[in-house]
Amino acid sequence: GQDIALQAFAVAAKNDSTLQLEFYGGDMGLEKNCRFREQLQAQAQQLYISDRVSFHDFHADTFSILERAFA
Repeated sequence: GQDIALQAFAVAAKNDSTLQLEFYGGDMGLEKNCRFREQLQAQAQQLYISDRVSFHDFHADTFSILERAFA
């Protein structure tokens, strides 16, 4: 669903210049997951939103991330 989230974000970002999107999660050491993340990063570039989308590694302390999030 991350690819769909990027498409939806691109539409929303056209109407609000303050929006930012952050993804969190690890690749579990799997090559297919590394490739998927690279595909998502390329998709963000193709949609001209790469400056507003961040990709982060896995974080066990999700509360610290969610407490500063706004949706």
